[in-house]
Amino acid sequence: MEELKKDLKEGKTDYVDHMIYYSKNVRGSDGYWRAKKAELYTWINYHVDAGHGALTLFMTFSCAEYFWPDLKRLLEERIFAAESRFVDLDEDDTERNRAVNEYSIVVQEFFQLRCRDYLDTVCKDLFKIKYYWCRFEFAKSRGQIHAHLLAITEDSTDKNGINMKLHKHKDDDEKKARLLSEWASKTFGLTAKHPGVNKDSSSNDELNEKACQYQPCAVRLSEVIDFKTDNVAMVNVAQMHKCSDFCLRPKRKRKHQACHNRLLINRH
Repeated sequence: MEELKKDLKEGKTDYVDHMIYYSKNVRGSDGYWRAKKAELYTWINYHVDAGHGALTLFMTFSCAEYFWPDLKRLLEERIFAAESRFVDLDEDDTERNRAVNEYSIVVQEFFQLRCRDYLDTVCKDLFKIKYYWCRFEFAKSRGQIHAHLLAITEDSTDKNGINMKLHKHKDDDEKKARLLSEWASKTFGLTAKHPGVNKDSSSNDELNEKACQYQPCAVRLSEVIDFKTDNVAMVNVAQMHKCSDFCLRPKRKRKHQACHNRLLINRH
C-alpha cells in the first residue's frame, strides 16, 4: 500500500490503469459500462464510415409482465412443472406477483423473444430499420426488464430523408421541430393529439368511456375488435405521465404536472 501511494504521488498510474481496464470484466461496474459505451461509439462510427448514415431512431421497449396473457400461461405452466399445483394468475394478484418475481427468467426470455419478433416484423417493415443496437436493462422502478434501442433506417442517407433535412437546417430549431413533426406524422402516424378528441377539439365521451373500461396490454393484437378504443386506451395507459413514488421529475414540477394530467383527463 505504501509503495502504491508513493507511485501515485510520483504520477505513476500503471497499476490503477490496469485495475480500471480489467474492471470492465465485472458486469455492472463503471468500467463495464464505459467499455459498452465505447463499443456503441465504435458501432456508430463504423456505420457512418461505411456510408449507412447516422442514427435515426431511439426506441424504448417496456415489459407488461402483469398483463400479457401468453406470459401468464407460461408462468402457470412453469409453476405446475416446478410445484405440481394449478394456479389462476388472472384471479390471484398475490400469486401473480410471486410468479413474476420467483420465475423472472421466464419473464425475461419471453420479453426478449417478443422484442426480437417485433424487430423482425414491425420495425423492419414499418419503421424500415436496417441496423440497430439494443441494450437490455433491469430496474425495479421500470418492472422486470426493459430495453433501449438505437437504429438506422433505410432512408438515413437519402438526400430527401429526414437526416439530411435536419442537417440542412441544423441552426434553425423551429424548422427542425416542424420537419420532425411532419416526418413522424407522415411516416408513423405519430401526433401529439389525443385520439379521444374530435376534429373540433371536443371530447368523444362515448369512445373515452369505453377506453376507461379496457386494459389494452392484456389483449392480444389478434383479439382486438375495436381499434379506435384500443388506440385511446393504449395512449391513456402507456403515454400519459402520472407522477408516482418512483417519478424522477423535479419535485417543484410535479404539482404542475399533476394539474396538467387532471386537465387532460377531464378534457379528453
